Amino acid sequence: MRAISNEPIPYVCEMDRAEDKKNKTIFWIRPKTYREVNRAMKRYGGSFREDQKGFKDYDDIKLNVADQDEWIDIVVKVENFAFSEKFYAEHPELKEKANKDGYLALIEKDPLKVDVLLSLSANVVNEIWRASQDISVLKEGEKNV
Repeated sequence: MRAISNEPIPYVCEMDRAEDKKNKTIFWIRPKTYREVNRAMKRYGGSFREDQKGFKDYDDIKLNVADQDEWIDIVVKVENFAFSEKFYAEHPELKEKANKDGYLALIEKDPLKVDVLLSLSANVVNEIWRASQDISVLKEGEKNV
């Protein structure tokens, strides 16, 4: 067994693996150590709130911030991603940078990476989080790049 590297690993999600290479989205994911997992748990723990009756619940705003911070920590960059037409209508400057099929070649800036997060389905986000914590899952996704 070897220690994991903090270098990002290219990962293709399960739903994209059968696609042609030109249509595959590649997430560059940084594997997490146990300390980073603990830090994430602390971040999410801070999103609890207690109401006047003593019941605990999540604070939606803090939970969303925790999700976005977690995403920024593990996803270094995204290659070959297409936003929705609605998103492009609201951001015509990005539509101009996309290829004829609507794919952007590279997304590295944090605000835009958060836009990627907000446009993905929950199962894809969960898969990426799972891959960041399980090097064997991450390596399986790397084989499909």
